[in-house]
Amino acid sequence: MSLDLIKKFDCALCDIDNPLLKQPLFYNSPIGIRFEIGYGDIENKENYFNNAVNRLVQIYNHKVFKPDILRINIIEDDYFVSKQSVLNVCKTIGLGEFVERLDESDIDGEIIAEHQMYWNIDKSDFDYKKLFFEIVHGDFGGNRGFVDSVYFLDSENHILFHPYDDRGADLIASDREKIRCFYNSFNQWILDYDREKIDNLFLL
Repeated sequence: MSLDLIKKFDCALCDIDNPLLKQPLFYNSPIGIRFEIGYGDIENKENYFNNAVNRLVQIYNHKVFKPDILRINIIEDDYFVSKQSVLNVCKTIGLGEFVERLDESDIDGEIIAEHQMYWNIDKSDFDYKKLFFEIVHGDFGGNRGFVDSVYFLDSENHILFHPYDDRGADLIASDREKIRCFYNSFNQWILDYDREKIDNLFLL
């Protein structure tokens, strides 16, 4: 494991034209798709979570997507998010050695520390389905450290997949042709609110 993971990730962000990973990714990147992930009766939570995880799995397993770097950002607080609790879950799903970068920002006189953790997941057999469940369950009594903080990068094709919570996921890239197949395969899942913008990008 080396700092090459961080360099590859940073290089891809520059190529995607969102070098600071500014969120929401879809609205701050020139090329992307925003998918609706959670659907169905939210009162039936088990079914709702299963539906959301299933959609994420299908996008993740698309034949052209080859994620090799996982990044998780953690900003700790006194109530909901701790780095150690996130790492405990990561260990149980098969994520081992990682490299970390600490990014500190001064926001209104308060120093905010963001832990950026990177894993090499190329040929890894970690339980990504369990990780997806942690993401979609985070706002429903789960570990909030996984909400809006998990990124999967295909560093060869510069495609970044960001399932932010139970509601949706962003897929951004350096070239629209690299993700046109996602637009075609999962067109019915595109978030209606952003459909016109997305259609205009791919139908030009």
